[in-house]
This record gives sequence, C-alpha cells and structure tokens, in this order.
Amino acid sequence: MVVLILESAPPSLRGELSKWMLEPKAGVFVGTISGAVRDLLWEKACREVGVGGCTMIYRTAGEQGFAIRTFGDTTREVEEWEGLFLVRRPDPKVNKTTVPSGKNWPNPTDWSMFLHLEIWGKSPDLVESNSGERVYHPLICHMIDVAMVALRLWQYVLPPILKEKIRSELVVATIEEAGLWFAFFAGIHDLGKATPPFAKKWPDGWKVLRGKGYGPARSDEKMDHSVMSTYLLRNLLMQMGLPKEIVGPVAHVAGGHHGVFPSASALRFADRFAGEGSWTKAQANLVRLLAYALKVDQLHGPTGDLTRSNGLLMILAGLTSVADWIASDHRLFPFAGNDVRLPSYPRRSRWLAWKALHRLGWHHRPRNMAPLAFQELFDKVPNQLQEQIMEIVPGLCGPSLILLEYPMGGGKTEGAIYLSDCLAATAGQSGLYFALPTMATSNQMFGRVSKYLINRFPGSGTNVQLLHGHAALNAEFEVLKQAGSELIQPARIYGDKESGLLAAEWFTYKKRGLLAPYGIGTIDQALLAVLQTKHFFVRLFGLAGKVVILDEIHAYDSYMQTLLCRLIAWLSACNTSVILLSATLPSRTRQAILSAYAVGRGLPVNESSVAYPRITWVTEGTGGTRHITGGLKRNVALRYLSQTDESWIEELNAALSEGGCAAVILNTVTRAQTVYQQLKDHFSKEELVLFHARYPFNERMARERTVLERFGPGAADRPRRAVVVATQVIEQSLDLDFDLMVTDLAPIDLLLQRSGRVWRHQRPSRPPGLTAPALWVLMPPMDEAGRPIFDKGSVGVYDSHTLLRTWLVLDEKDTLKIPDGVEELVEAVYGMEQVKLKLSEPIRSLWIETWAKCEEEKQRDVEKAQRKYIPDTTEDLFSISLDFLDEENETLHQAHQALTRLGGPSVNVICLLVEEGKLWAEGKDRREIQLDKRPDSSDIRALLDRSLRISFAPGLVRRILAQEVPPVWKGSAYLRRCRLLQFGPDGTCYTADLPIRLDPELGLVFNKKPEEDDL
Repeated sequence: MVVLILESAPPSLRGELSKWMLEPKAGVFVGTISGAVRDLLWEKACREVGVGGCTMIYRTAGEQGFAIRTFGDTTREVEEWEGLFLVRRPDPKVNKTTVPSGKNWPNPTDWSMFLHLEIWGKSPDLVESNSGERVYHPLICHMIDVAMVALRLWQYVLPPILKEKIRSELVVATIEEAGLWFAFFAGIHDLGKATPPFAKKWPDGWKVLRGKGYGPARSDEKMDHSVMSTYLLRNLLMQMGLPKEIVGPVAHVAGGHHGVFPSASALRFADRFAGEGSWTKAQANLVRLLAYALKVDQLHGPTGDLTRSNGLLMILAGLTSVADWIASDHRLFPFAGNDVRLPSYPRRSRWLAWKALHRLGWHHRPRNMAPLAFQELFDKVPNQLQEQIMEIVPGLCGPSLILLEYPMGGGKTEGAIYLSDCLAATAGQSGLYFALPTMATSNQMFGRVSKYLINRFPGSGTNVQLLHGHAALNAEFEVLKQAGSELIQPARIYGDKESGLLAAEWFTYKKRGLLAPYGIGTIDQALLAVLQTKHFFVRLFGLAGKVVILDEIHAYDSYMQTLLCRLIAWLSACNTSVILLSATLPSRTRQAILSAYAVGRGLPVNESSVAYPRITWVTEGTGGTRHITGGLKRNVALRYLSQTDESWIEELNAALSEGGCAAVILNTVTRAQTVYQQLKDHFSKEELVLFHARYPFNERMARERTVLERFGPGAADRPRRAVVVATQVIEQSLDLDFDLMVTDLAPIDLLLQRSGRVWRHQRPSRPPGLTAPALWVLMPPMDEAGRPIFDKGSVGVYDSHTLLRTWLVLDEKDTLKIPDGVEELVEAVYGMEQVKLKLSEPIRSLWIETWAKCEEEKQRDVEKAQRKYIPDTTEDLFSISLDFLDEENETLHQAHQALTRLGGPSVNVICLLVEEGKLWAEGKDRREIQLDKRPDSSDIRALLDRSLRISFAPGLVRRILAQEVPPVWKGSAYLRRCRLLQFGPDGTCYTADLPIRLDPELGLVFNKKPEEDDL
C-alpha cells in the first residue's frame, strides 16, 4: 500500500492522481500500485505541486517496515536517524518573543506596509534577464530569497556537528532556532542597498523613489552598499535587543558578502550615505519584516559572544555568500516586480530555494551514516597497518587530527579513508576532501575513492561529485552537453560584470569541489582557504565539518608548510577532522602540525618519542601516539653512478637484457627529454615511455593512463621490457611497480618516495638478474676539492644544502632499510644538527655556506607565507587590514598574487594547430576553433584539452603574458586567463616568434638561447 499526502496542491494534480489512487480525504491518496508506477507518480507530484509539498509513505523491508519521502514545503519534517524515520513538528508553546516592541519596532496590523516594494534590489539593467523583460526585483524579495536559501542549506547541507557547534556558540535553545537566526543573518546582508548611493545606480528606480519622498544622501561620493550594510546593522540589530557581542561580528560578516570585510576607514564616514527620513524608516522596516518572515521575532535572541567564535563567523560568511550567489540567479528566482504579497511570497521563496538546491544537486548528500566494517568498504581484509588504525577509532571523540607516518605502499590510503568513514559515522562529519600534491596524483586517487563510495552507498543514487583538478572540467562539460548548464549564473550580482564573473568562476566544478560532499583535488584549493583572497571564507565553509585528508605532506617546502599549519588551525576551528599521511616527516614539522590543530580547538598536545612508523592523534580531551608494528620490512640496494657519464645507460640496457621494467626519474623536464633521446639509441620506441607535465592536457592524460595500465599493481599487459622516463610526476601517490629504478640525486625523503615504486607489489617472479629491489642514484660530479657540483636544474628545484646533506648521508649507505632506517635518514638531512667535525675543510665550508643560504631562504619563504595568509583563529578578523590577493591574474607582481606555491611566474596556454588557414584543437575528436564566435561548451572542452601551464622559464612566461587573450574567451570563466599559442604541423610556434616547439613525442620543447633563462 502507498499513501501520498499533498499540501497546497493544484486541482489538476489531484485530479490526475485520482485516476490511480483513492482520495478519502482532501489531499490524501491511498492505493496499491507497483513500484514503477509509484515512482512515476511521485515524480509527477513533485514536478507539479508548485509551492506546496508532498509526503509519500510506502512499504519497504526496513526495520520499521516502511519508508517516507518528502518534497517541497511540508508542515512536517521527516528525518532519518540511524535507519529510523522520525517526524518533526514545530511546538507553538515555546520560545515566545523577547524582542522589545517599542516605538522603533511596531507590531503592525498589516505587515505589507513593511515591504517597501519601491526599493529595488535587482534591476533589469544590472542583471541578465530574458529578452524584452523589464521587471525588477524588490530588495525585500531578494533578502527573503537569500534567507530561504540559507535556511535550506542549513537543513540539507550543514552536518549535525556544525549545527550543534553554532547552536552552542550562539547560545540558543535548539538547532532549529540556530538555523533560523543564521538564515536571518544571511538575509540582512544586502540592507545597504536601501541607501541613496545604490538606489541611484538604476535611473528608473531612482526616479520612482524620489517621487515617493526618498531624498538624496548628504554626500555625492560613491559608497559600496556592503559597507553600508555593516554600518546600518550595527544600530538596527541593537534595536532588536541583540547584544553587542552578537551585533558587531554579524554586522561585519553581512558586509563581507563581496568577499572583503568592511574596514574601519570605510565605515568612518558611512553616516553621510545612509539617507534620512523615509530611508531610515524603510531600513528599520526591512529588517523587521525579514525577522517576521522567518519568525525570529518570536524567539529568544542569541546571547553568545561571537567575538570569540571565528570559526562560526567564517561559516556564516561562507553560507551568506553561497546563498547570495544562488538566490541571485535569475533563472532560479524570477523577478517579482511590485506584485508581492504576504505571507505568500516567503512561502514561494522557500519553495524556490528548495527547488534551486535540488536542481543544483545539493540535496543528494549522505546523511546519518551507520558504521561499516573495513571489509564492507573495500572488499578485502585489512592488513596489519589497517588493523592497528582500527584500534584507535574508539578513542576518537568528535573532530580529530590523525597523523599517519608509514612507509610507501603500506595501505595508508585505505586506512585514511576508513578513518574518514568512521568519523562521519561517529563524530557527525559530513563529506570528504582528499588533497594531494599534484594533479597527476589526484587522477589515480579518483578511482580509488570512487570504489569506496560505490561500496559505501550502493544503489542509493547519492550524487557525489568527485573532482580532481582539470579532469573535473571534462566531466562537467559532459553534463552540460546532455542536460544544459546547471552552473550558477549570478552575472553582475554586485552591480558590476567583473564581480559576477568572479562568482561564476567560483561555481565552476574546479572550485566548487570544496562545496561538494566528496572532492578529490590538489592541496592548492584547500590552501586558498587561508590566503587573503576574496571570499576565502567560502572555501572554509566548504571544508567545515568534513574530513580532510592531506596526502604526501612531506612534499611541501617551508612556504607551503607555513600555509598548511594555518589551514590546519582553521580547519580545527571549523570542526573539521584532518588526516595527514606521510612516509617521511621531520620531527619539527610533525610538532608544528600537531600544535596547529590543538590550538585551533584548545586541545592539549601529547609529545612522545614513539619510534617510526607511528600513528598520532589529537582529539577532544585526549590524544596519543603509538608505534605501528608488524609492517613489511624491505631493503633497497643502492648503487651510485655518474650523472654526467652516459655509461649508465649501457648498464641499464644490460640489466634489462633478459627483460624487466625500469623507471628513470629526472629532476627537470628538460633533462627528461634529453635522457629520453639518449635512451632511444639503446631501446626501441615501443620500449620507451616519456611522462612529464609539459604536454597538452589530453596528451598528458593519455600518457598517464598508459603508465598506470602497464606498470600498475595488476597490469595484465605489463611489458616484457620497458623504461619509463619521467619527472617527479610518478614519485608520489601513483600505485606503480618497477623492477629497477634509476634516479637523479634528490632530497632523501624524495629518494625514499621514489624507492617505494621499486618492487612495490608481490609478483610471482621478477626478470632474471633483477632478484632484489635496487635504486641506482646518478651522482653529481665533483670539483678538484672533492665537493659535489649540483646541476642548475636540480638546485632550481631543490635547495643545495638539502642536496648536500643527502649526498653526505648516502656516502655512508649501500642500502635503504625500510622502515627501520627511515627516521634516521630523514633527521640526518632535515634535523638541526650542525656541521660535522669529521668533514673535510672544503666540505665544511660548503656546508656552512649552503646552510646559511638555506636558512635565509626558509625564513624569507615563511615571511612570504605570513604576509599572505589570513589571521590566526584567535585574532580579531575585523580589526586587521587584509591585503586581498588575486587568484589567477598572472600579470600582477607575485606580491599581489594568491600563491599556494612559490616559484617563477606562470601562465596557462592553449596549444592549437594551424593548418590550411584554420585553427584546430587536436585530440580524439579533432575540432575546428573559430576566434570570431563565442565558444560553446564543446569548444571550451576541446580548448581545455589542449591547455598547458608554463612556468619553467620566466622570460618566456613574460613574453607569453604580453599576448592578449582572444576577445571571445574573456567572457568564459574557464578561458579568460588563457593565452593562445599557434603551432604549425612541424611543431614550430607561430606566436610572437617564441623559442618553443610542440613535439608529439617530447612535448613542449624550449629552444633555449644562451641569453635566455631556464630551469
């Protein structure tokens, strides 16, 4: 039997349903129908119910014997709690008003007098609208729209642990009350539009206002309405009876919806722009009406001290901006004009908000996850490492930090995902962001996390968006081509085209990944959450309450480590759990990370000298660390050869004479291209693979797939004999297995990483002569004094002191002992130990020289990071002047760029072929590109497939940046920063006589002239 209950449904829908079911009471339908018919009728009801709501109850095999579906605006809310359906209804007997209703806040008999429909919020001149449409959107309608979207985000998106944090810090009675107050605080963000400077932006609207007695401001200068929102709300919220500890922070957050919190200097003269008379009355009425529409005027006001709740304020700021962007989409919230009535408009807006989130995929999120066993999640039994990870789970209380230090290839990834799943089930965390050091490492992780999600949510239809850098754009365009654009299009939501385009950029899949319940991408997107960028708090909002896994954290330099610690502190303040994975980590780095999380939550840090490998955790009220026992021990034989003597190539050829798969990892692309050419004299073309980051995107992905398919853990088509020549793109997170490895000298932790790709998996047999894992290290030449001469490329990537200390450590080693020798090696290279007395005088001199330079560079990098990151979690965010940085404008000086990594200037280019007078995007589906028409979704995808980021030669980058972006690309959030490079069929670059060539085998080749720079 199926029961379907409709509320406020149109007669036509009720008549249609009567053909299939009985209607014993108005709006209540009962019948025995098949599952297919049931689902079709449900879809029809949801589609046609309009501003009403639907509730369906039907028989299932669950514990209660039935399931409940709800849609739209229903008078009862259904929640699933540990597999049981519970019904929530409001209690009219509680929370009567305590807001004073004096002369400033009258209780009118007709609330319609508070609408002030003459004050416009969205004009047809400033927002894209349908052809010929001249309808405006009243300010109160937009305020209600934003509030209703914020309320829906609260109900469907925020995890329970965040809601409880917010409730307790607001100091209100229930989570429902906290949600209403949060929605109210979000809705009042645009109150500053009820002022003369903004109203004058639309001449027709200003004319109407002047006719109704609204006067001009006392100053004719321009003033941003976001600043005016803060100024007005500081007074009006106090008049509502809210304490100053609530009013001040909330007013500043409301004024920050443009991405920047108003400064004290901007607020100093705000009174000149507020308007008088009718303006003052309208401003108070708009706030009062929004409070009435959300019923917060019937609630006890919050009494918490938000001046000490930076995490809550960042969540509110992010929620407000996201709600504003969604509610500003004209397709989702059509303009109302002056045909607005109460209480119908708030009800309509609430329905539109629900429909908008449904259309954009926000509702399809896992909720109330029950714990599952490791075997159920991964279809395999846990190994010894994973069993010991499982043992610490009962001791985790609420959001936690877990640091796992374990050798390469030991199963850390599945262990981390299992921990994230447990935290979701037991600590109320909702969602996961898996951050990796590079795009290449993200690609393989995408598949591994996908398998987990399939097991976790079998057949549930959960719409999880797995995103990993550039590849996510391809997935997005598949959706766009099939179903039309569902991206937010908030063009000119702040009254100018550029701001709207920036908001549209934020809602591309690449950046929206932090808002999705599950995301996979690079660490850069997470680090941007703590850089002084506009709307940095939206990223924090996207990560709040989730589990964030940070992989390969040893791969980051001093600059990135400084940003990482600030990120971890803020994630802690936002009730986010953090899981960190590393094969090797210096002790001082480990302590800085643990302290950052502890400070963010006010938790103690237990220092311990437990031996590597280990797992360390920081959690509510306690923490701990334990040594991981029983792991696989392996010894990797070291062999040293000359980097400048090509005889090693002949020895490699001989070592593989009876078969075998080898990897050769070089420190720069230029060196990889050179060595690949040298190897062609000894190996056939079929036996060689070149893989680096200097290929157009589609070619790079094809090479990555080839490497993973041929040298992955199973690799059914593993070649008899092959050599992969690569850069650092294969040293981390990629599950590759080689019989032998040759590598340039690199810092010891990265050599250990590279060695993790040798004999990574058990195989029935290895080729003859390759009976044990071995790492051949190409050592630099020495000068007459016996000091190493590091090549320019290597010292451009790694600092010379770390290379020197690695060189010295290796001089005493013939074997890498894993895991027993790992910590000793890492501390010998990265520890604070001073120069050794036994070194020769030339080496001592070189040590001291490179040490001083290294420490100077580290300090400089730390200071650069400190100038770019946001204040600490304990500082007053609104009293500090932030230097907002640009995320993508490469033409700016680096001091003004939001850099997540240090390095030279860089630029994104699109590589197109010129043939027979036409431009072509090469690929599986070759596509002609026309520069005289706006690119559609298929064009954009084809262009992005031919994209490439250039950063290896500063002089070259500057010459490319001097080229203009094609005009038709400037309106695309994906292409507006890209430069066009045109190449002939032979690879010659036709653009600006640039010294580069696009080779189908080698990738982008830099034809460096003696006077030009390169790394």
